[in-house]
Amino acid sequence: MTASGLPTGAPRWLMDLASEVGVRAVLLLIRDFGGMDRRYIPLNPDVENSMRSLIGEEAWRKMVLARGGTWISIPKLSGVGRAKTIVAAAQDHVSAEEVAKAAGCTVRHVRRLRQLWRQESSL
Repeated sequence: MTASGLPTGAPRWLMDLASEVGVRAVLLLIRDFGGMDRRYIPLNPDVENSMRSLIGEEAWRKMVLARGGTWISIPKLSGVGRAKTIVAAAQDHVSAEEVAKAAGCTVRHVRRLRQLWRQESSL
């Protein structure tokens, strides 16, 4: 896991995107669109888009402001499965110990990701 909260191996532009729109939004994009065909970011934030409904209005507007008019290829990163497991379990109120065991990571890592997710969800 990088300092940005993204899995190790994330490309620089993806870490930059996380700083622009939030780690939560990027993890959702990786979860739903990672490894798929390129995605277009329109210039107009009011255009209906599957990414808009996924990441939320505020993150979407930030993404359009930063990346509007471009195509992006969202990578399918190793380690994302672990992050998805942790985030999903946080929403289901599963104990950190159970999540760590299932995800093959430490309890500390689970707590750190959950904290990051909560901080971004409350913004």
